[in-house]
Amino acid sequence: MDGLRYGQASTHGESGNYWKLTGAVIHLAAKMMQEKPWTLCISPLFLLVPAVTLANCFRELAFAYKWSSRTLHRGPATVCSAGWRGPRESSEAGS
Repeated sequence: MDGLRYGQASTHGESGNYWKLTGAVIHLAAKMMQEKPWTLCISPLFLLVPAVTLANCFRELAFAYKWSSRTLHRGPATVCSAGWRGPRESSEAGS
């Protein structure tokens, strides 16, 4: 982390979304069941994966909304179907 703070490192990766997360969880669970057959007894929990990952996505949106408004010292960010678009426009002209 210190390397990032002092510009000696950079981060890489791509943004995730609900479908990527849900797919990754299902893939990992399937691999776990192949590797450890006794985990097949919890396979009915597979049905909960989409709901749990959706709840996680909403919690992440709430977290970003809360902390973006606190750290940017501006109004909270607006959310649209394509994702975060930035701070809301102020109704005050010229300020």
